[in-house]
Amino acid sequence: MLQTIDSSTPLTSWTVLVNVIFGSVASISFRQFHETLILKASATKFYMTFRIYVFFCFFAFFVYDWAVWTRLMGESPYRLVISSVFRFVLDLMMGFLLLGLTWYAGRAEIEERPRVLIFYLVPWHVCAAGWHVLAAWQYGWNHILPQVLAWHLVIAPLTYAVAWGIARLGAYMFVDQSAPQFLFSRNQWIVGTLATAVLGVSVVRTLIAFSLI
Repeated sequence: MLQTIDSSTPLTSWTVLVNVIFGSVASISFRQFHETLILKASATKFYMTFRIYVFFCFFAFFVYDWAVWTRLMGESPYRLVISSVFRFVLDLMMGFLLLGLTWYAGRAEIEERPRVLIFYLVPWHVCAAGWHVLAAWQYGWNHILPQVLAWHLVIAPLTYAVAWGIARLGAYMFVDQSAPQFLFSRNQWIVGTLATAVLGVSVVRTLIAFSLI
């Protein structure tokens, strides 16, 4: 006997699917990072610590998204309406952007093209802003929506841009690629600074979402 689903029925199967995707993101990312650690096994302990820190920062961004998304879905679950369909599509897109971000953060060549990280981060925040607009459209507009949009469309991207600019300027002014006394190359300084900015964004947004600050 077929079960009738109306627009007021939460679609838990969609939520389960997104959770499966998030779980797959974690698994694939850790597998890639493990391969990189094996590949770089002969590197110095200082370099290995640097790579672990960078991966941790970007993986923390993934954890932040999963935790906040879980909380938001408890308040505004999927239902059989067009806004939920679009939110579901955005969740799939954000899941694959997170996969690209954490997977690339675990790869050996992250230092060669650090700008790839930006190409994953900024579209993710744009999708997140769209998600909140759709949720507000479905469940009612609220006073915090402007702050949420400002966070995803202005504050977070600006934080990344400032971190990138400062790191790039400082690296090219003070890091001599030919001098062995420097601990990192220019791109490593850029990656490390961007990773720290991403960690800061993740921590602050999580605290705000769970009303801890």
